[in-house]
Amino acid sequence: MRPRVDRGPSTRSLSSKFSRRCAGLEHFHQSDVRSALSDIIRNKLRRILAPAPQSEAPPKPNKQEQTVAEKQARAAATARVVEQKIELGRKLVALRAVTPVQTAFGDIVRHRFVLHASNSVTEMMPEIFRNVSCHALTEVPSSATSDTERRRFETMIDAGKRVTGAQIIRVR
Repeated sequence: MRPRVDRGPSTRSLSSKFSRRCAGLEHFHQSDVRSALSDIIRNKLRRILAPAPQSEAPPKPNKQEQTVAEKQARAAATARVVEQKIELGRKLVALRAVTPVQTAFGDIVRHRFVLHASNSVTEMMPEIFRNVSCHALTEVPSSATSDTERRRFETMIDAGKRVTGAQIIRVR
C-alpha cells in the first residue's frame, strides 16, 4: 500500500468553504465571482471616498427673473463698451489739442491706437453720416437746390446711397 501523501485540503472542501463565504453571490459562476467582487469593492469605495452630496441646489429662477438678469448683464456690457469709447474719445481729443496738423494727427493715431471697425468713428456715427458728408447735408436743404432735386437726393440718402456735396452742386 502506498503511503498517503498530504496534498492539502481537497478541492471539494475549498469550494464549499468559498461558497459559504460568498453566500450572496450564488447567482454568479465561479469564474465571474472575482470580477463581481472587484466591482462591488470599487463601488463601495467610491461611495465612501466620494465628496458628500451638496445640499439642495438653489431654486431655478423663473422666466421674469431670468429676463431681468439678462437685461442687467447686457446693460453692464454695453456700459463697459460705452465707457471704453468715451475714454478713447478723451484720449483722441487730448492728442488733437497738441497736434494741430491733420496728417500728423492721423499718423500718430494710427501708430498709437489700434482702432478696429467697432471703435472707429464711423461706427459710432448714426447710419446717415456713413454715406452722406456734412457738406451734402448742408447743400440738400439749401435754397439753391430745387424741390425735385432735393426730393431725389433725399430718396438716395434714405436708400443708403453715397451722396456728396459736390454731386448736389453739379446738379444745380
